[in-house]
Amino acid sequence: MVFSEFTEKVREKITDYLPEFDTESVSIKTIEKNNGVSCTGLLIREKGENVAPNIYLEYYFARYTEGCAFDGVLREIAKEYRDIKNTIINTAVSEFDKAKARDKVIVKLVNYRDNRKLLKDCPYIRFNDLAVMARFVVALDETGISSTPLTNDDLTEWGISKEELFKKALDNTKRLLPPKVFKMDELINRSTGVWLDGEFETQAYVITNKICVNGATVVLYKEVMEEFEQKFPEGFYILPSSIHEVIVLPASVTPDKSFLKELVREVNRDVLPDTDYLSDEVYYYDAEEKNITL
Repeated sequence: MVFSEFTEKVREKITDYLPEFDTESVSIKTIEKNNGVSCTGLLIREKGENVAPNIYLEYYFARYTEGCAFDGVLREIAKEYRDIKNTIINTAVSEFDKAKARDKVIVKLVNYRDNRKLLKDCPYIRFNDLAVMARFVVALDETGISSTPLTNDDLTEWGISKEELFKKALDNTKRLLPPKVFKMDELINRSTGVWLDGEFETQAYVITNKICVNGATVVLYKEVMEEFEQKFPEGFYILPSSIHEVIVLPASVTPDKSFLKELVREVNRDVLPDTDYLSDEVYYYDAEEKNITL
C-alpha cells in the first residue's frame, strides 16, 4: 500500500475506532510546519466544534511499512486522538471572547528565510535573520505544546495593532513558558545539538523553557538576558543550537566567532532535523548597548 492509499484508508476507517465521539468530518490536509517542511495531517472534527487536532500520518505509515498491522495502526491513531482531546481547548480563535483569546497567544522564533511562505499570511517582527511570529495555544502541558499561527485576518478581526499583539504575546509566553537555564556540564546525558569541550563546556549555559519546546524564544526575555549580562559583563555569544534551546558562552573565554559559526553549521548540517533548525548565525549580546546582534 502506498502512502496516498494508506492515508485515504485511514480517513475512511478511523471513526470505527472512535465510537464515543460524535464525528462530523474526517479529512486529510497538508500542513506547513517549521522551515517549509510539509506533513500530512489527519483532521477529525466533532459536531459543534471548530478546532480539529492534527495527527501526522508519516509516523504511522512508517509503523505500517515496518510490519505493524493496519488494525494496530488505527488503534494507535485513535489513542493519540483521545490523548489530545484530554488537553485540547475546543474553540476556534475567531469564536473566543477576544480578551480571553489574547491570553493564549504566544511568540515563537523561526528562521525568516525558510518560513517566508508561512509568514506571508501572518503578522511577524524581524529579529536579525529570524522572525518573531505569534501563535495561538491550543493545548499545553508538561509533555509539549500544540499551537496554530495567528494570521493577518485574526489581527484585523481583533482590532488591535501588531505592536499591541506582540507585547501581549511576549508577556503570555513568559507566563506560560517560564525560562529554564542549565550549566552545560550538568547536561552530559541531554542532547542539545552543539557541544563544546573543556573550559568552554564549563562556562557554557543552555537556555530553554520549562517544557524544552521552542525554548530559543527565551532570548526575547529581557530579564533573562540581563541576568547573563550581570554574569558576563564583557558580553556573551548566543549559539542557536535549535528552535528549542540556545547556548550562551562568555566572550572572554570564547574563540573567534568564525569558529563558533562553523560549529553551529556543522551541527545543523549533520545532527538537527530540518524542522528544528533555527539559524547558522552566531549572535552577540552587547552589554553596553543591551541588544542582540549578528
